[in-house]
Amino acid sequence: MKIRYASVSEQGKRENNQDAVFAAVKGERAIFVVADGMGGHSHGEVASAAIVDAAKEWWYSAAAEEDMEREEAVSACESLLQKVNLELYDNYASQGTMVGSTVVLLLIWDGSYTAISGGDSHIYRLEDNEARTVTPDDIWDNMPEIREYYTSEEIKRDYRHGRLTVAVGSDCELPLNKRAMLLNERESFLLCSDGIYKYCPPDYLSRQLRRRFSGVEKVLQALVRKAEKNGTTDNYSAIYIRISDA
Repeated sequence: MKIRYASVSEQGKRENNQDAVFAAVKGERAIFVVADGMGGHSHGEVASAAIVDAAKEWWYSAAAEEDMEREEAVSACESLLQKVNLELYDNYASQGTMVGSTVVLLLIWDGSYTAISGGDSHIYRLEDNEARTVTPDDIWDNMPEIREYYTSEEIKRDYRHGRLTVAVGSDCELPLNKRAMLLNERESFLLCSDGIYKYCPPDYLSRQLRRRFSGVEKVLQALVRKAEKNGTTDNYSAIYIRISDA
């Protein structure tokens, strides 16, 4: 199995970059992380950097452990996110300072993948030639009680529309989403912050993820150009991954 990837993280039109990314591959194992510091929060970049730093520290110790099982690796990734969350909350949020970051983490481990997320950054997987999200959005709109009692039009008109309900560091509890599946012989994944996916139409994302004969860097550059052309004003970060059997 061959794993190729390209990554980008830029401040865009913002004064600073509150996003952070991490990508590493060793043989048939890999880890990919995109963290989007919550815009407008005074320590968004601190939160995203803390997530990436913790993932790096774990990876460079765990990657050397050849006998580590997938379940152990997944559990370690969940634990490191929970640890970062509590540290950020204790140091900032509990003192009244706004802090937080979304996170999407993709772990490739011995023929399977696990997607872990909190917030509204996305992991896409190419399924039946369509780019489909494998991570849900943790936003007010998707809360079960909201969907039960509000119509779709009422949700769109409400001032809480699109508001994050989960972020690393903003609360003492961090509910995480997780999905695990076996890998096919050929796979394409995209991890990205909302500075990319909100400005790239779904059909365009699908078309780019289908480009098996273009270099991974070219695909990522095309996504960035489309987001910029469509007026993205946010920081933008993305990792494009292609897995093949040769």
